[in-house]
Amino acid sequence: KLNVFHWHLVDDQGWRIEIKKYPRLALVGGKTDYTTFNLVQPMAPVSLPQGGYYTQEDIREVVRYAMDRFITVVPEIEMPGHSAAAVSAYPEVGNRLQIAESGGDTSFMLTYNPTFSSSGTIGWDSNYNVDDSTIHFLQDVLTEVMALFPSKFIHIGGDEVDKRPWHANPKAQARMKELGLKDENELQSWFVRQMDQFLAAHGRRLVGWDEILEGGLAPGATVMSWRGMAGGVTAARAGHDVVMAPTQFTYLDYYQWVAPRLEPLAIGGFLPLERIYDFDPVPAELTAQEATHILGGQAQLWSEFIPHPRQMEYMAWPRLCALAEAVWSPKESRNYADFLSRLKPDLEKMKILDVRFRPLTPMPAPIAHWKPGDAVAQFTEHEWDVTAAITAPGQYDAAFLQTGGRGHTEVEWIELRENGEVVQRITRSASTDWGQRSNDYMFGLQTYHPGSRYTLRASMRDVGGVDAAGDIYLVSQ
Repeated sequence: KLNVFHWHLVDDQGWRIEIKKYPRLALVGGKTDYTTFNLVQPMAPVSLPQGGYYTQEDIREVVRYAMDRFITVVPEIEMPGHSAAAVSAYPEVGNRLQIAESGGDTSFMLTYNPTFSSSGTIGWDSNYNVDDSTIHFLQDVLTEVMALFPSKFIHIGGDEVDKRPWHANPKAQARMKELGLKDENELQSWFVRQMDQFLAAHGRRLVGWDEILEGGLAPGATVMSWRGMAGGVTAARAGHDVVMAPTQFTYLDYYQWVAPRLEPLAIGGFLPLERIYDFDPVPAELTAQEATHILGGQAQLWSEFIPHPRQMEYMAWPRLCALAEAVWSPKESRNYADFLSRLKPDLEKMKILDVRFRPLTPMPAPIAHWKPGDAVAQFTEHEWDVTAAITAPGQYDAAFLQTGGRGHTEVEWIELRENGEVVQRITRSASTDWGQRSNDYMFGLQTYHPGSRYTLRASMRDVGGVDAAGDIYLVSQ
């Protein structure tokens, strides 16, 4: 039931599609040093090819393969941001100037660093300039893209655009004044409209991430809402089509288990199978007419932390099964227990096909919680009764998962106590921010005494607000 493949072919760290008119896009912009690509854990032990891109014949083969299976391939060519790979190949399409920042000179002349970490110059110059020649350059690219992809929709990205280069670029400021635009948000909207009009003239429709709402939405644009569902609601109410892709329900690069240390390295977050199954792409606050603009839902699997196809399979399945049922079935007709029962034969088929899916594991219930106001700006101590989770000697993993709040909670140290006496204390900083890679602690309980009272004690504080709340899990290994 998955009938669209959204293929993200362009980003800061790599241009992955051959463009005949501009061969350096793939030959220069396609180079990536995978051994240093991962910010958290460099992949030095992994032997991987350096760089790479799909030829136009490769693209045609994928499109044919998908079409035979009634799947539409929607390409994404990022603009105006996430464009360092393209600017490295053709510097004239970037923002090349000198500015003074923090008392020193910062150059926008890009020295391409093809790793996941963004140097100062990449961060500054990772969006296109707004010269007419650059608009024509990108429309030339889209012309070749349209020749390869028969899809009605062409995705142009539009997310996470750093406006500072435009703010500092005299030519960009002159263009804003010429067009009567009040700020860089409106300049981005103007940029997107150029692509919207170009694609519409060729019988295609533009899709962009929800940031394209900033500064005004292009007339024919379809919005892909990833920063929650609010952007999609706004677009649908304005009469625009929407694909719902919110991080909290659809990002398959998030962890699947409460204790991240027990899973393959991921970008962060927490998205178990049951939460995806609970996804409803049509928000209840929309009227029946507004809801007709919701085209469907989509899962995202970003690959910065995925070195091999086998790990990709582990992250995708069976969560994609849950997504397929969620987007094709009315919420009132869904039943998670029934879904799990029907899923088992599918998993047996996956075994036969040698798919490395994640085995089904019942999600534990949280043993305790912290609520807004528990953690304040200074470190304070808190204690929770976890007796129900301690049933035998062995290894236990305590994990802190945030469920709400503008900021996040930091943990300074944690203790496991038996009848008030410290069994083990671990002093290590942990955080419940979106990264959630260091938010769990491993305890070793040598001796278990039935009838004892076990408690978990921690020193915590809030960062970025005092409204953070979350769940605490204690799971045996």
